Amino acid sequence: MYLLQKREENAISLAVTTPKAKVVDYAYSSYLPVSPKRSIILLASVIVGLLIPFIIIYVRNLLDNKIRETSDITQVVKNIPVIGEIPKLEKSESEIIQANDRSVLAESFRMLRTNLQFMFVNSKASTGGKVIFVTSTIKGEGKTFCSINLALTLANTGAKVVLVGADIRNPQIHRYSHDERNHHKGVVEFLVHEETNVSQYVQQSELNKNLSLIYSGTIPPNPAELWMRDRSAQLFNQLRQEFDYIVVDTAPTLLVTDTFLINKYADVLLYVLRAGYTEKRLLEFPTSNIESGKLKNVAFILNNVMIDQIGYGNRYGYYYQDSKNSFWKRLRKSF
Repeated sequence: MYLLQKREENAISLAVTTPKAKVVDYAYSSYLPVSPKRSIILLASVIVGLLIPFIIIYVRNLLDNKIRETSDITQVVKNIPVIGEIPKLEKSESEIIQANDRSVLAESFRMLRTNLQFMFVNSKASTGGKVIFVTSTIKGEGKTFCSINLALTLANTGAKVVLVGADIRNPQIHRYSHDERNHHKGVVEFLVHEETNVSQYVQQSELNKNLSLIYSGTIPPNPAELWMRDRSAQLFNQLRQEFDYIVVDTAPTLLVTDTFLINKYADVLLYVLRAGYTEKRLLEFPTSNIESGKLKNVAFILNNVMIDQIGYGNRYGYYYQDSKNSFWKRLRKSF
């Protein structure tokens, strides 16, 4: 009886601990996760990674209203040639070309000098030197920078060149001289004092023995009235007799009327535009003035162009010189 009782107690205890569910067969499973799908995630990442940059580039180009390359000019202005592209300078590069300079900057101005000879064919025949006006639409497009380097490029050929500071409202030529004083006597004094001769204001440049300078002079209260005087014609006529080329740094055309008053004395007018600075809508201003006859024999110069955007259709631009390898190229070559 005792054993039977223990057996019953043991059976009851086993019955209490028996699980309600019993595994008949284990489920089949895969070593890879069912979700998320790795291939779908990678494909979506690639699509999004390509789509976002394209959207950013498209929106950026859509909202970009600045001139970047020559095609931006030729699309708007059909009949005006672009005879020069000036590259963007690095911080370590000099803004002034040197004698026997083989830099990209020097070569670009040599190309400008060559193309400029064809512009003189369209100008009216005149005795003496050639008068080249350099102007822009607004301040900061680099007309003074182009003026000084063009004058140096012409002087390097052995020609007798004079650079005239005709922007008598905001003179800038003195910045490229060793003597940076802004109170040199020059154009204004010649226009005011009728008894003086232009040779009294001509100064020899330290940059080139064939280059002379005539500074703007004292800033006058009535610059437009000064340019309307007969002395303006005498200024350019005397310079034609003494020099082969007269490069004239004039005032911006959109801001003041000075350039329009003396434009009739120019054989060629070089109109400077700056890539990444000049807005495309500003092209309407020189275009309308050229069509109306206020500006004649005009050619554009595009300044501050990225080096990879210089060339025929931005496809064939290249360095034709001994180029310096970058730090990473030199490091890779050493390894």
